Amino acid sequence: MIWWENFKRHPLTPNGLSILRGALGFVIPFFTFLLHPSWHILAFIIFVFAALTDYWDGYLARKHQGVSDTGKILDPSMDKVLILVPLAAFSAHGLFSPWWLVPIFFREIAVTF
Repeated sequence: MIWWENFKRHPLTPNGLSILRGALGFVIPFFTFLLHPSWHILAFIIFVFAALTDYWDGYLARKHQGVSDTGKILDPSMDKVLILVPLAAFSAHGLFSPWWLVPIFFREIAVTF
């Protein structure tokens, strides 16, 4: 179990992956505001990677018995950031009305808590 103690200090722990996912959720809108389509493709690739970290952190936490009370709150919170922040950016682009954000936001919060 010594290697697990070293693993817990590594930045790619389940909680570290959740924080990374939340940070990427704030980075994605930046690329959507750039005009060249290649930046939009990069935003999509970042989104897919961030979505995969959701699976990866859950797998690591269960496999190594690393489920924590912090992770139980952090993981769904970062999921919301990953979805709602880019969605707000799409609304700012004029792709849909900002009023669509209100029920989606409240639904996401209600499901989480």
